[in-house]
Amino acid sequence: MRFKLLICIAFLFFLFTNIVTAQINIPGGAGTKSVSISFNVAAMQGFINPPYISGVINDPTDPASTTGIKIDVTENSLPILATNYLVTATSSNTNVVTVANVMINKFDGYAIVKIIATGIGYSDIKLKLTKGSSTDNITIKFAASIASATPNSTIFHTGSSDASAAIVLDTNYMVIGDDEMNSLFVYDRKKSGLPVKSYDYQNLLGLTDGNTGNYAEIDLEAGVKSINYPNRVYWISSLGTSGSNNIIKPNINRLFATDITGTGSNTAFATVGYYNDIRNQLIAWGNSKGYNFSASAASGHDAKLIDGFNVEGMCFAPDNTSLFIGFRSPLVPITSRTKALIAPILNFETWFNNGNPTGNPTIGNPIELYLGGRGFRDIIRLSNGVYIIIAGNYAANPLNGAIYKWTGIATDAPILIPDFNITNLNVEAVAELSSNGTMADYKLQIISDNGSTEYYNDGNQSKDLSQNNFKKFRSDILTTSSNVLPVSIVYFRAVKRNEKNYLQWKINNINVEKIELDLGEYESALETRNVQQTKQAIEVAKEEEVKLKPKIRKLNKKLLLIAATEALEEEEEKPKEVYPVKKKRVVKKQEKQEKPKKLLIIDEDADD
Repeated sequence: MRFKLLICIAFLFFLFTNIVTAQINIPGGAGTKSVSISFNVAAMQGFINPPYISGVINDPTDPASTTGIKIDVTENSLPILATNYLVTATSSNTNVVTVANVMINKFDGYAIVKIIATGIGYSDIKLKLTKGSSTDNITIKFAASIASATPNSTIFHTGSSDASAAIVLDTNYMVIGDDEMNSLFVYDRKKSGLPVKSYDYQNLLGLTDGNTGNYAEIDLEAGVKSINYPNRVYWISSLGTSGSNNIIKPNINRLFATDITGTGSNTAFATVGYYNDIRNQLIAWGNSKGYNFSASAASGHDAKLIDGFNVEGMCFAPDNTSLFIGFRSPLVPITSRTKALIAPILNFETWFNNGNPTGNPTIGNPIELYLGGRGFRDIIRLSNGVYIIIAGNYAANPLNGAIYKWTGIATDAPILIPDFNITNLNVEAVAELSSNGTMADYKLQIISDNGSTEYYNDGNQSKDLSQNNFKKFRSDILTTSSNVLPVSIVYFRAVKRNEKNYLQWKINNINVEKIELDLGEYESALETRNVQQTKQAIEVAKEEEVKLKPKIRKLNKKLLLIAATEALEEEEEKPKEVYPVKKKRVVKKQEKQEKPKKLLIIDEDADD
């Protein structure tokens, strides 16, 4: 009897145990206990994309240490209250990141993890979620690089390493071209991190070396905004030989256009058209000018020699129609090899014809500029008309970069700006900076190609890293104590009509304290250029009219205009871009001489 009772008790215990166990393990049932920890990538705004994250020691804008990584913590897909869970961290390499430097802030349903690097290298940071007896794990693959010597003015952009061209979208964002990847990237200009948008153009350029989605690089090296189409940007390859054997690769022969709208993560791209014979056209032009480009561009000849063939700069000329193509190599002439070379494509946008080039381009007379024995690494035209040239070694090493300013006129020599020191940087692009809509005339943003940099003490150059999130390049804000890129006035006229005075002016790139102008010269040889540039200057003036007059009053020296009083006496048709002013201007006239040269002196104390 007792034996039967024991059997019944054992059976009931077995049955009860299995029923309870089955109830707990019913998938999705009310009794299921399942906790989960996961990355919330969407909440990180694109600057970081775990699990692969790269940081920089002592970087004040590093997203891993400032914004942090958002992780969602849930139970049965529902948020867990902050008081009911625990997240802990371990580091596989405490020389790179100590456990104390993995800071975890808990909230209902999620946590923010910030990582502060203390050493160079790699570390796996394991995060463990615990709620009661339930746990879950997730791992961050972290890589840290050395601090910049100028952390407050240096930004590290990840996801790309071989930055070679920059186009400004606005004060916050820029488009970067990479000479190792067939993509354009939209980066924040003020914060470190990944691009917020990218655009793969490789399937749209008629490339032949490779397969769809996996073509060999075009070696993009320069870009410039269109003059006639507000959203258009033109891009060009290096056009040189490539690889360890210095062979001619068909993809490295492209001149193409994109239309870019929007900014930040809302930037949109469209490829407009391309031209795939620009290399041969430039070689033929160079041969005709005595530069022997056929030898410079020959297969087997290194593009990065003093007599090589390599394009790295592009911008529009002062006439707004010619396109300057700047060569990194060769230096010319062939007898001395001391000067950098520009090939101007005449009437470029007319020829390019909205992506359907008509025939071959017409290339004008060469421009040879002395840049201290350096070639072009970039050239841009600032909004005030000043040209900025990034000059650098035609070879890979040593780094000997320098920044020059130039008028854009072939006969004018570039002027070195020693305040902008880039000797130890591999600068390949430069961008204008502005504040409150006004160009900053004392600072520039420079962008470096860091593809050859070993960031993590692992023997690997950045461009060879298998994980793109670990690749990076830097940009730097260069600042001087003086206005080395000033807005200068080429002419400033007062014209009297119908008992009213009107001001006419042109802002350009001549760095002088006193302006002298022969109106006869303006009316003839420089008419076309002045009309175009005046239109641009007046557009700026419309936005800054209130600020312009005080600036004129505060000039340290008087503005001297030759024959300006002749303009006062003229009764021409009123120009389109003129502005009425008060009659308080002080005017002094010289006595008439044989030549009717008269002086209008605008005193610095004048009211208007």
